[in-house]
Amino acid sequence: MINKVFILAIILFCHACSGQNEKKINTVTKSEKMRKFDIENFKKKWNKGGAFFLLPDGSKVEQYESDNGFDEYIKKPAPSFLSEYNTYYKEGNLKSSTTTFSNVALGKYIEYDKNQKIISEKNEDAKFKKIKYTDILDFLEKKHHLDLKTGKGWYLDNGESAIEVNFNETNSLWTIRSAKGIVTHSKSSPSGQGLKANFYYEIDGNSGKVLKD
Repeated sequence: MINKVFILAIILFCHACSGQNEKKINTVTKSEKMRKFDIENFKKKWNKGGAFFLLPDGSKVEQYESDNGFDEYIKKPAPSFLSEYNTYYKEGNLKSSTTTFSNVALGKYIEYDKNQKIISEKNEDAKFKKIKYTDILDFLEKKHHLDLKTGKGWYLDNGESAIEVNFNETNSLWTIRSAKGIVTHSKSSPSGQGLKANFYYEIDGNSGKVLKD
C-alpha cells in the first residue's frame, strides 16, 4: 500500500511539473509574438507615404498606414533572402504575421484578434510540392543571377528587389523574373501578357521541369 501511495505521489508531482513547464513555454511564446506597432516612432519617421528605417541587425523596415491599421515589411539583410510581413490593428496590436520569399508566403501564417488571441493558423509550406523556395534559390545561383553566400543579386543598388518570385497554388507553377529589363510575353505570368524582365522562368512545382527558360 505504501509503495502504491509513493508511486502515485511521484506521478502527480511529475504531472504538476510538466504543466508548469508547458505554461512557461506558452507564456514565453506568447510574449515573443505579442509585438506592438510603435505608432509614435511611425509618426516620427513618416516621410512621403510611410516610415522607412534600419534595425540594428541591418534589416530594412517599411511601414504604411491603411484604413484598417498598419502594414509592415521587414527585409532581412544579406545573405538572407527572406522578409517578414506583419499587419497591425489601429491601436497597434499585432493582427497577422508571416515570412515571405519575394511574393511567396512561407512557414506559418498566424492571425490574431484584437485581444491578441490566435484565431487562425495556416501552414504555408503545405502548398509546395516537389519544388521548395530553396530549390528556386539553387536554380537562380546556377543561372548566375544570385550568389547564395553573399546575397548579391537579390537587391538592386537602391535597395529594391532585383528578382520577383511568384507561386501559383492552383497549378503549382513557380514564375521568376528580373525586376527590370526587356518585355517578355507569357500567358502564365502573374502580371498578364507583358513582363519587363532581363530573364523570365517558369518551373513546374510538381516535377521540377523548367517550362520556360
